[in-house]
Amino acid sequence: MSTLVRTPAFKPGSLPRANLLPLSETRRRDVRRIGRSWVTIGLGSLVVALLLIGGAFALNVQAALRLAAANADTDRVIAEIAELAPVSQAVAQRTELSGLVTQAMAGDISWREAVGTIADALPSGVTVTGYALAAGQVPGDTAPEETVGAAGSVTVVSDEPISLVEATRALRGVDAILEVSVQTLAEEEGLYTYTVEVQLDQTIYSGDFAPEQATETE
Repeated sequence: MSTLVRTPAFKPGSLPRANLLPLSETRRRDVRRIGRSWVTIGLGSLVVALLLIGGAFALNVQAALRLAAANADTDRVIAEIAELAPVSQAVAQRTELSGLVTQAMAGDISWREAVGTIADALPSGVTVTGYALAAGQVPGDTAPEETVGAAGSVTVVSDEPISLVEATRALRGVDAILEVSVQTLAEEEGLYTYTVEVQLDQTIYSGDFAPEQATETE
């Protein structure tokens, strides 16, 4: 079996070159060159890995800083809300008091004046002995003269019988009375007892619990 031997080409005008290195040295140099390549690749990979780790760490730090800032904002808002707690309590108390005042206005009646209005319109000799009047609705936008302020019955006695028609007519002439009727209840030992069923308007309210009117400031 013949072996093909390759002869280096010789170019005219150039010096001939001869590779005098032994085959073992050539292989050793090839191994070193390949080793340097792998070392370079390994170092490059390490640098890339370090860059990736550094980038991830930087992102983590930024996220932690943003979280800390958000927590600080949350704490600040909570502190501000805590500072406003007394204001909220004051507003709630004011609302509650306004509700109580509104409820009180429904019974804001000068009862003695209301009963006296009825007694003054009755004939002489008639005495009021009792009454059962219930407060009407809370004053609103309607005219007080047209809205019921109190309704119920008033008991009166007289030594002499009175005319129901005249007594009713006299009571209907009173400005504060919306509706009225006089009825006989009983007669005992010379005393005549009558009941006056009446509706009074809101002009009988005392106005003690009415809200204060806001004054204009110049």
